[in-house]
Amino acid sequence: MNAVMLLSGGIDSSTLLYYLLDKGYEVYALTFYYGQKHSKEIESAEKSTKAAKVQHLKVDISTRSIPRKLKVLKNRQRLLKSSI
Repeated sequence: MNAVMLLSGGIDSSTLLYYLLDKGYEVYALTFYYGQKHSKEIESAEKSTKAAKVQHLKVDISTRSIPRKLKVLKNRQRLLKSSI
């Protein structure tokens, strides 16, 4: 059986990772970078997946991953909505 899980790097998701492995699942871990001020949790998630030998995908959903042009368009839309 396969399982895709969100792995924050905190104790709850890390415990879930090992629980799923113990139950026989082939686990695929997914971690989101959303602009956290520190990378401690992401580093912890990386350590957990390496130790458990599971695939780990890190996805950047922070505003820095949005192209500048798109940011400008969103700001314009906000300004237009606020002026109505």
